[in-house]
Amino acid sequence: MKIKLKFYAKIIKDLEFRAMNRGLKYLTLHSSLTAVSFYENNGFKKGYEGTHALARGEQMACVIMKKEIIGCTSH
Repeated sequence: MKIKLKFYAKIIKDLEFRAMNRGLKYLTLHSSLTAVSFYENNGFKKGYEGTHALARGEQMACVIMKKEIIGCTSH
């Protein structure tokens, strides 16, 4: 399990790098309730609880999370 988490953490770092290069100030995502601690451990902050529409039209409880992009030079 730790290997998968490290892999996903690397994906997040890559997304941060790409976001920074595009001048974005933050990343937001809809986290499943079970993944909130993973995203918190990778620098995301909890926002508010909501729902996310799944492909089959079902609704899933989620937490909207946000992470500031450090090093962003856009104003």
